[in-house]
Amino acid sequence: MRNPYFRPCMGCRFWTAIVCLTVLPMFACRSSVDELRVQASFAIQNGLDFLAASQTPTGGFVTDVWEFDAPDESMPIDVTFTASQVLFSLSFCSESATARGTSQRAVAYLLGQKRDLGLFNYYGTATPRT
Repeated sequence: MRNPYFRPCMGCRFWTAIVCLTVLPMFACRSSVDELRVQASFAIQNGLDFLAASQTPTGGFVTDVWEFDAPDESMPIDVTFTASQVLFSLSFCSESATARGTSQRAVAYLLGQKRDLGLFNYYGTATPRT
């Protein structure tokens, strides 16, 4: 008859549990972290490609405007505000060639839109509806 209180190699089970709970997850998590970094890099590059494709030949970005009275009708306008916000966002991706090219075109656009005293019109060269 076996003794129910006798546990052979109690220390072996303890250390096996420690290894399984601490060491193995470190190796298992590393591959998933690397995979997430790769997915994030692809997502960032897709976003940069989208911005570059959305940029107008002048370097600005078209923004849709809706009026309160006519929410179904939108008016595309070229505004300096959108270009400045995109330019600020691209400052976090300076290592990307796509981001640098988009940024340079946006800077050229903004400098071309600058008015007297260094001010910018919200609507750029377009005239808003009254």
